[in-house]
Amino acid sequence: MSQSQEGPGSTGLQRAGRGAAAVAVLGAVVGVVQQALLEGVQPWVIPVVVVLALVSAGTTAVALRIRSRAEHTALTRPDLSAARHATATIWSESGRIAGYGFLVADRCVLTLPEVVNAALDRAPEETSEPDGWLRCTWEADPDCRLEARVRAWHPGAFDLPDTVAPTRAGFAVLVLDDDETLPGHVLPVALKSPEESVRVEVEAWGEDAPLQASGAAHRRTSDLWTVVRGTGAGAPELGGAPVLRTYDMNVVGMVNGRVDADGSGGAVSFVPVKRPAIQDAVDALAAVGAGAVATAASAGPGPRRLLTAWWAPAAVAVLAAVLVVAVVRWPGAVGSPPACAGEEVPLNVVVGTEKDGLVRELAADFAERYRYQETRCADIDVSGVSSGVAADALEDAWISPPENQLAPGTTAPRPDVWMPTSSVWPRQLAATPGGIQLAGDWQADMTTVASSVLAVLMTEEKRDTLLGGGTVTWAELVERAADGQLTLALDDPVRSTSGMATSVALNQALADMGEDATVYRLRNAIASVPDELAGQEITKLMSALHDDPAALAQMDAVVAQEQTAVLFDCGSPLGVPPLDCDDVPANPAERLVAVQPADGTYAFDHPVVPLAPTDDDAARRAVAEAFATYLATDSHAQAEFRAWGFRPPGDPVTTTDELERIVDAAPAAGIDEWPDAATIRRYQEQWQSVRLPVRVHLTIDNSNSMTKAGSRAEVPGFQDPCTGAPTNHPDYLQLAKKATLDALERLDDGRDSVSVDAFPRPRGWTPTTMRTLDEDLRRDLRAAVCALDGNGGSTPLYDTIADAQRLMGEEASKPGPPSSTAVVVLSDGAQFPAGDLGALLDGIDGETAEPVISVAIGAEAPVDELVRIGDATGGAVRDLRSPEGVGDLDTVLVDVFSGLVGKQ
Repeated sequence: MSQSQEGPGSTGLQRAGRGAAAVAVLGAVVGVVQQALLEGVQPWVIPVVVVLALVSAGTTAVALRIRSRAEHTALTRPDLSAARHATATIWSESGRIAGYGFLVADRCVLTLPEVVNAALDRAPEETSEPDGWLRCTWEADPDCRLEARVRAWHPGAFDLPDTVAPTRAGFAVLVLDDDETLPGHVLPVALKSPEESVRVEVEAWGEDAPLQASGAAHRRTSDLWTVVRGTGAGAPELGGAPVLRTYDMNVVGMVNGRVDADGSGGAVSFVPVKRPAIQDAVDALAAVGAGAVATAASAGPGPRRLLTAWWAPAAVAVLAAVLVVAVVRWPGAVGSPPACAGEEVPLNVVVGTEKDGLVRELAADFAERYRYQETRCADIDVSGVSSGVAADALEDAWISPPENQLAPGTTAPRPDVWMPTSSVWPRQLAATPGGIQLAGDWQADMTTVASSVLAVLMTEEKRDTLLGGGTVTWAELVERAADGQLTLALDDPVRSTSGMATSVALNQALADMGEDATVYRLRNAIASVPDELAGQEITKLMSALHDDPAALAQMDAVVAQEQTAVLFDCGSPLGVPPLDCDDVPANPAERLVAVQPADGTYAFDHPVVPLAPTDDDAARRAVAEAFATYLATDSHAQAEFRAWGFRPPGDPVTTTDELERIVDAAPAAGIDEWPDAATIRRYQEQWQSVRLPVRVHLTIDNSNSMTKAGSRAEVPGFQDPCTGAPTNHPDYLQLAKKATLDALERLDDGRDSVSVDAFPRPRGWTPTTMRTLDEDLRRDLRAAVCALDGNGGSTPLYDTIADAQRLMGEEASKPGPPSSTAVVVLSDGAQFPAGDLGALLDGIDGETAEPVISVAIGAEAPVDELVRIGDATGGAVRDLRSPEGVGDLDTVLVDVFSGLVGKQ
């Protein structure tokens, strides 16, 4: 990126922005004209308007074409987030980067006093208010150099204790010169509050390379937070840069360049931006700035404003187009929908994770237009859940709500409408007792909104190198992977639609080999995947490959939906809008293409399935039907499905222009019929023989609180698993023992490994070490579990989890095939004596952490702490604080182990 140009320039994007402003003004004028026309019009006006419409079509098209080219030329970095667009690089007088700031209101840039001092060549600790101009640039438009002055100076706004930092932290607000024009794509960012343990990231353009830091946010004081285990540059290099909340990319803080929170450079500190001192200063300056802009506008047009004169023909075009709408549709012209009256109609929609982000956007568009019985608005809540996971939850009556991918850390509410990837899932559900979760006439009312097909995804380079002619059959694919000729990633058929379709395709292709030989070939094919990439769910795997070119180079092929490659090439492998499909990777080693097997494939029909809650609620049923119709037939909605890489509904054979351009898609050689539900279920169960082995470390709370008088649950007919003694009111430890022994039955001898520990350990008690399960280990495990006595006086929860992480880390370093690993913790109380949770999180957070799955037992269980531990390690918490929940401990722990081994 060149930094040698002098002075700000009037770029093509600036002209495009002024053109957009002109169109906005014209739109307001035209709105008034349209309202007047709706009051009445003479018939002779119609032919005149039609002629004007013909002129308008050409004129508007030319104007939009010019604008489009200007935007494309000037917007050199369309991949940047809104916050990155708004981030200003602030330069020193010597031509070095002093630091960063970001636009928080009209013409107002928030930054640090240290950055201002560095830009003006002042001492870092200088507190006197500066007087001088600072030069700012924006990454996506480096030619635009703007001047700014300090208008709010608060070097000591936030007091930090000596134990945290030797100095105070502050902020400054710059106001851009009135004569300067911001690039059109630079807009103020939304300011939000940080959340404990939620992942955040920092990124800014540096002179040599991007500067980055990421990790989980943790509060140190009310005015200082920390991104623990930061990677990349330290705090001083990122001073003034925005801290982004990863799950929605909103700004929650500003990196404090003066404070290194832990003194080692391993963490980056930041000040929350939604502080009263910052908000008040920004609001005051924004109000003054608005008045200044208005005054400048009244002074008359300057040379730059004359650049918009070429939009005059477009004004005539837009006016003519609106006249056509007003006259041709008169007197029934439709304006804005009526205002809402009465209660909103709620509709919970659960969507497969390949399209959840898209459906959420379309739901908002639909809700703006739709009115139930002409007055009531629809409130559509969209959650992202993998189709197989949703099917399991529905079969279990949604008792254990799954995680909502669209809002990590939350669970999906019970749905009224289900949009799985394939109608195979509801058909499977209908064949089980869980079928009662479907609406009474779900098949007749089911609408399909798109199509997609199973494909072999490879980089363009790998396709040309490994496949030669670019074709392959399913049998050839699995044989070559099993023989070590290529690496092949397959998804779990129990939870994933792509995995289910892959298991069907490969089993059908290898049918002549027999069951044992098929399992052997599939197991060897899975083993072809590099250890660090093995066992990941496909969307997470694709995200890892997208972020790491070295990992992408190790992976030869992935079997998944064709549309998955579109998300990858458009820069959003997790399906988070917006997609950028205008500039797909040109490097054949980075661009994914979709290879259609020569012997046909399986298609996904993306249905909208009504569920039981809509049967007895006419309003919800009406909204569900209208929403399904909108998704399947509305031109805008269908265009969005095409843009996201889907094929037309009901036509999986035919490709689209978007698919051909982005992933070299070809028409399917043929669409195979899905087998019956029983056969699919058999292939899914076969996965237990194919899946990765499990290594799990289970640790059980042995403190005296587990056996005290108040720690009991009502479980009629309960029998102690160790003594056989009957009781209707077992204590927590008895429940934990039975749950542990039952859960261990979900693991397979000769394949899975397990170890059991307790905290605190009984006197003379020895934990079982990690070993592969066999009859002897099962006997040892039973003896160890039954020997727990509940006599411990403390609850060393933190030390136990830290020790478990070390143990699992040692296991991971041992040679052997890849496996699925986890730490499972059963506890009814908080750490005692008190410990440092922050220190524990600092020690276990990171990509190498093993997932900690905690089962919180009883009313005193530390759920909030366990949630933070789960967030830091990629684990989860099962909350059994209610008396009914405690009684379900056995079922819940068995469910946890079932999930680990894919037997749900």
